[in-house]
Amino acid sequence: MGLGLAGGKGFPVIFTSLLLAAPWLTLLFCWNLSRAQGMRVLVALLVLGLSLPVFPPTGPWDELSLWLIPFVTLVYLTVWTFTPCSERHPTANRWLMAGLGLDLLFVSLQSPLWLALLWPLTHLPLFAQCKDRWSRRLMLVYLGPACLLFCAGAVGHPSSWSLYALLAGIALRKALLPLHQWLPALTERAPIGPLVCFLTPQLGAYAILRLLAVDAPEQVLAWLGLLALATAVYSACLAIGHSSLRAVYASLFMGQSSLVYVGLQCTSQSGIAGGLAVWLSSGLALTGLGVCIWALEARRGRLPLDRFHGGYARSPVIACCFLLLGLTCVGFPCSVGFLSQELLLEGTLDTYPHVGVLAALTAFLNGITVLRSYFYLFCGSRQEYGYSQSIRYRERAALILLLSLLIGFGAWPDAFFASRDRIAGGILEARRLKHPVQPIPDLPK
Repeated sequence: MGLGLAGGKGFPVIFTSLLLAAPWLTLLFCWNLSRAQGMRVLVALLVLGLSLPVFPPTGPWDELSLWLIPFVTLVYLTVWTFTPCSERHPTANRWLMAGLGLDLLFVSLQSPLWLALLWPLTHLPLFAQCKDRWSRRLMLVYLGPACLLFCAGAVGHPSSWSLYALLAGIALRKALLPLHQWLPALTERAPIGPLVCFLTPQLGAYAILRLLAVDAPEQVLAWLGLLALATAVYSACLAIGHSSLRAVYASLFMGQSSLVYVGLQCTSQSGIAGGLAVWLSSGLALTGLGVCIWALEARRGRLPLDRFHGGYARSPVIACCFLLLGLTCVGFPCSVGFLSQELLLEGTLDTYPHVGVLAALTAFLNGITVLRSYFYLFCGSRQEYGYSQSIRYRERAALILLLSLLIGFGAWPDAFFASRDRIAGGILEARRLKHPVQPIPDLPK
């Protein structure tokens, strides 16, 4: 199923194939991978990946995959840039590069069997880097059944039972209600860099577009939208009262990523396009927010949100980026997140008015959470430390790149939202072909 433009006159198919194979070639020839070597590879992949939507290559990749390849690469490049010295060793570098290779393959393939093969493998990098048994046991208990359900559903696709198995497997990994407890608990104990790489690409949204958005009947999509909406509202209410910064991040991710699923189950083109736009905008913003938290913890340790820490004077760059990225994530004006939220609300209000109201409430509550976290972390009386807490130049460059993309696509949104609209139109057209509307017979005279 092709979504959006495909088969352009840009790069040949071998170019994109080598780009997808680059992480594995790096592991093959640079087994003792250093930070500098990985940085050069990721920067080259990002530059080449950003050219794919501009010059679509010939081959089986459609517009959806061509936008996701640079998106996933940028997520991993940002995390690689912020990896602290205490966690910078060849084994962690190899797992991070392997995670990039698995995610790039996942978002570039469309076959249910290939997705079933890669789905459990994408859990391995995070599982391997969780150092305590409790975190690994938590992943096995919750994400192990998610892998089994997804693989069974993908193998049996598109039978009716397989669609419900896919829905259950994706809901488990996405931490939708009522099986959401694993994500806040794992966020408290897992290394935050690998966790950001595991969460923010949102591979479950890609699986929904490939396996459920067209083939699933309306009742399956309605259940998906109901679970996602309940999760978004619940996590937004929960985040306001958290005293742990990591728990706040987990709740923000649950709330904003659930809005993506709310958009993908819509029957209007603007609603689906809004969900696709929120997917990328919130993914980039949550990536930047996650590495800001990582940088704060590396310099100051865990900071509870029960008192004011007065950290602005010691790390003003982190403070400004934390606030801007957090507000962009929840739809701050002049950013692509604001336009994405507006498009999502427009589409959901046209189809389901109550859903649109609750989605707006979710964004409002998440905005309060971001401001509350900022005030506790960076406002208050100044405390003296005997060492510098400023971030490095490469870390500043990564944050500036994220903010430039988020604000740039908000100032010049035509190309980005035109691609979202084409992909949404392709989904609706495929749905109409798969589930044609039966004409109502005329009444006998």
